[in-house]
Amino acid sequence: MRKLLLLVLGGFLASALTAQVKSKLDIALRHLQEKHEGLGLESTDFKDMVVSFESTDERGISYIYFNQTVNGFPIKNAILNYTISPQDKVAFVGNTFVSGKDKKVTSDRVSVTAEKAFEAAADHLGYGGIKAPAVVQRNGDKSVFGPSALTDNLVTAEMKYDLKEGKLVPVWELTMDMKDNADYWEIRMNAADGSFVSKNNLTVYCNHQHGKYAKHEKCEAHAYSQMQSHNVKVDEALSGTATYRVYALPAESPSHGSHTLITDPHFPEVSPFGWHDTNGVDGPEYTITRGNNVNAYADKNDDDDVDADVAQPDGGSALVFDFAHDKSKEPVESPAAAQTNLFYMVNMMHDISALYGFNEEWGNFQTKNYTNKGNGNDYVLAQAFDGFSVTPPKTDNANFSTPADGGNGRMQMFLWTSPGGGLRIDSPDAIKGFIESYGTADFGNPVPLSTEPAITGSVVIAKDTDLSNPTACCKNITTDLTGKIALIDRGLCNFSQKAKLAEDKGAIAVIICNISGVNGGNGEEISNMTAGAISPDNIVSVFLKKSDCDKIRLQLNNGVDVVMTIQEATSGGPRFLDGAFDNGIIAHEFGHGISTRLTGGPANSGCLSNGEQMGEGWSDFFSLITTVEPGDKGSDVRGIGTYAQGEPTSGGGIRRFPYSTDMTVNPQTFDDIKGTETNAPCNGCHARGEIWTDCLWDLYWALVDKYGYDANWRNFESGNAKTLSLVIQAMKMQGCNPGFIRGRDAILAADSLLFGGVNGYTIWDVFARRGLGFYADGGDANNFNDGVENFDTNPYAIAKLKINKDNLPLVKPGEEVTVSMSTVSHIPAAQSGVVVTDNMPPDFTYVDGSASVPATVVGSDVKLSLGEVVFNQSNNITYKMRAVDKKSLTLAIYGFEGFEDSWNLDGSKGTSSWFQTDVAYKSGETAFYIYEEETEVDQYLISPDFDIVGQNPALRFWHRFDTEIGVDGGFLEVSTDGGNVWQIIRDGFIKNGYNNELSYGTFAIPSLRGFSGTTNDQFIDTYLDLTPWKGQTIKIRFRFGSNPEGGVSSKVLRGWFIDDVEVMDLLVYETVACVTNADNENGSCSEIRKIVIDSDGIVSSKDVTNRINYAVYPNPAHDYMVVELEAAKAGAANFQVTTLDGKLVYKQSVKINEGRNVQTILTHTFQSGVYLVQVQTADGIGVQKIVIR
Repeated sequence: MRKLLLLVLGGFLASALTAQVKSKLDIALRHLQEKHEGLGLESTDFKDMVVSFESTDERGISYIYFNQTVNGFPIKNAILNYTISPQDKVAFVGNTFVSGKDKKVTSDRVSVTAEKAFEAAADHLGYGGIKAPAVVQRNGDKSVFGPSALTDNLVTAEMKYDLKEGKLVPVWELTMDMKDNADYWEIRMNAADGSFVSKNNLTVYCNHQHGKYAKHEKCEAHAYSQMQSHNVKVDEALSGTATYRVYALPAESPSHGSHTLITDPHFPEVSPFGWHDTNGVDGPEYTITRGNNVNAYADKNDDDDVDADVAQPDGGSALVFDFAHDKSKEPVESPAAAQTNLFYMVNMMHDISALYGFNEEWGNFQTKNYTNKGNGNDYVLAQAFDGFSVTPPKTDNANFSTPADGGNGRMQMFLWTSPGGGLRIDSPDAIKGFIESYGTADFGNPVPLSTEPAITGSVVIAKDTDLSNPTACCKNITTDLTGKIALIDRGLCNFSQKAKLAEDKGAIAVIICNISGVNGGNGEEISNMTAGAISPDNIVSVFLKKSDCDKIRLQLNNGVDVVMTIQEATSGGPRFLDGAFDNGIIAHEFGHGISTRLTGGPANSGCLSNGEQMGEGWSDFFSLITTVEPGDKGSDVRGIGTYAQGEPTSGGGIRRFPYSTDMTVNPQTFDDIKGTETNAPCNGCHARGEIWTDCLWDLYWALVDKYGYDANWRNFESGNAKTLSLVIQAMKMQGCNPGFIRGRDAILAADSLLFGGVNGYTIWDVFARRGLGFYADGGDANNFNDGVENFDTNPYAIAKLKINKDNLPLVKPGEEVTVSMSTVSHIPAAQSGVVVTDNMPPDFTYVDGSASVPATVVGSDVKLSLGEVVFNQSNNITYKMRAVDKKSLTLAIYGFEGFEDSWNLDGSKGTSSWFQTDVAYKSGETAFYIYEEETEVDQYLISPDFDIVGQNPALRFWHRFDTEIGVDGGFLEVSTDGGNVWQIIRDGFIKNGYNNELSYGTFAIPSLRGFSGTTNDQFIDTYLDLTPWKGQTIKIRFRFGSNPEGGVSSKVLRGWFIDDVEVMDLLVYETVACVTNADNENGSCSEIRKIVIDSDGIVSSKDVTNRINYAVYPNPAHDYMVVELEAAKAGAANFQVTTLDGKLVYKQSVKINEGRNVQTILTHTFQSGVYLVQVQTADGIGVQKIVIR
């Protein structure tokens, strides 16, 4: 690393910038000095930083990586990287520097030795009493320990700083390759007190098991020593061609192509002496499956060395590797063929990726670096049959380990259990194949044996009468299930009760689907099912993961018939399949080496450790693009791992959805990364990676459609070549620990560098389609639950005049309001005579002279002249209009002042309940409130009957909430039968609707949205359209729940407040604004905006104006009521009583005196009901509610 001294003199950088030609480093430093505030950095944040990597490629593109330091020690993963164009422009900046670092340093004291740190780390890892071995090398801030009882290899301890809970602490970082397992820890112990700070596992655990979707658990690195034993060295240099019998690309596996003999498949541009060279002199050094890029061998005993009883294939002096693969026999009977195919495919991945930028300098895996750039001696150790002879044998797996440049990569390919099982999808082809991971039941009949009749039928989504959760099927099932297999969601009642109800409706089998949120899970857990009090007689029941059910449900929702068979079955062939023959899986694994070394630079293997990292996405992408065949289409179904799964080539594979540009096949968008937590080490990284692959796969086909496809990777003008160029280039630029947004932006910047930005709009279209549009917000790259998706493409892609119209707040009758709009031109040529036309609602009037630009009124249209508008010019326009005197009509109104005997409280769980409080309210002095407890709560606030009449009936309520976001919160339900059956209100909000998902663990209701998080101590008004219930009598239920697993909000007044509930006949107008040029062309219109006119019914039994002091009693009243008024001065008072629909039943004007006045109103002729009592004096006006019985 190179230290940099930055001295600021008079605002200029004291450096070699005075030279006529600035270096690339100077350009980066100048930019940093001038733009650091825009990067969120202080001037002291880059003091004493060091250069960790610097490179300029053959196109003149330069890359500079800085590492932030404290007291000369590097900060873990604090990387600032610059990409400089050949024209000396800053093309991209990636930044994970710690902002305000000096204020975050907790201590400079280092009192713990490296030896004590070793022992503390061992103790933390569960190995108490281990003493540190001898130090074999000490170099300043770095110590190297010899082997010990704990570790296989040497252990390096290096002084660094690490960020923990917002503070920078000095640490010893130890790299510990554990002896009794495959873990390879980077663990950081506090150098001041020896306490644990953080750790990450550099070992890949890539379990591509049948039916799993989370396979690689933090695919990072594991360094291994070079292997010399059992390798045949050729003394004399040999020349000539090399021939291999393999499943040659683009064949993905034995299912996709034939076992063919190919000659010299290497790329001379990057493997100039063939694949068996290691010294850069013509002629191979090895005639076995070993060479410069990879050593492929069998490792059945899992000791990382060549098996003594399985010879490496030897092609002889002619390098002919012609070994047959007998697919009818067990894979171990074709060891030479397996190792040859593994050697071939790893080399192909090396050559293709090197050709496109993953070269020697950037860390590709080679014994000898022919350019003398980068670190060599790090060829891939590719192990076939890995762990198959240990007890129990290791199967259904694959992994790749990637240390920093100079350390061997390692790929382990396992055998896979041959497909079979008790559950099979027969059609459609998109999801056809076995589902091997499933749970069974101890009730009903078991899954039929292979000797017994199979159960085959179409799958139907079952629903019952519980409108709150109809697919849980705990009540009366309404779906006709005769002869069908019922698909039912978990939750609300026992498994056996669901099966019994389905059996009674004629189902021949039941599939119970797991859901997210149960015991903190994400729905990917398998459970066996036990019987409850109610059980079926004979029906077979199985339990599936959420992702398997989602695949089925997607097809059913698209109108596709899904046919399944339930019967224990075997494949009838060999017991195992060999991953060494699956080129797609090999490409996936090698892809981890590419993404790990390119992201953050080849010297850092820890820059894919954030929550939103996309490592699995890139690996699936490499698997897909290397196995595209001529004639393939983007809309095809492409599953990952179909060969190992025993599926047809059109099968869905091991991911939640197969890859396809067809959104009906793969509907995933950016929001689908949310809630993907698992208990696995990488915490659901595969599920998040799928969405990144979806974007890259869409991009691949968009560019193939534009530029064509060519299986020859040397044709750099093809669409597939351009896509690979962009992806690899972007990985070099994006920096350490990128999230989806930075990854997208790096691809856009790569297009500008490589292709002049000609594909920019295409890239925007592709990402916008998957929710990563122009206005998407990724939030914190360490948090995959805080992003906001957006589907807008780059606005500059559409050459038009554009307009946005702001929403108006709630408008009171007769109020003067300001209308705000903004326009922008994305047309390169200047546009003359530009006019904005805004349509005023009926009965609204324009306020003369109020417009910010020249305006005329034509009928109900306000025309606002902008004149000539040039490219990228924006304009803000305002004018005023006066609202109509009409108002929304109040149908029912409740302010919760005093006891509301017509509202009921109920609940099923918890001690916390709704109550009236004066700690916060919208109007008056009280509101209903429920406190968020760190216990299980499910409580209801139930309205009286509402008769829904009028043209636009709506419910308005004011509320505020502060809860644990995404866990605790509330939602609304409606009943049309007096409260016996409740239906969840999932949509229909006019304003301020649900804002977050609610955890399944809180209400046991899947896919539930509600009010959760915070309104920042403010009451907000929510409007619900009641039109679906027009003509009916309904009740509304406010339902609040909390879950102890999620914690609670940190606010004192946490929970949910409800106030001022009103049923209205809403007066609402729709309006739209348009912009055009003088020729009425090149224009567009805004989205439709709704203007809501307020009612003048004030939802409180107190005086809402607080300018009149009066009381109405008794309440409820029978034969009379008393209005007691305290007047500030003598004068007149008007008393008025109306029904809630505005009918006047009493009116009287009287003289009043200063002080106390009493007015008695006889009510014995009034109908029973709720009335409004209005009092008006010179001091103001007030309205109160009274009930007449």
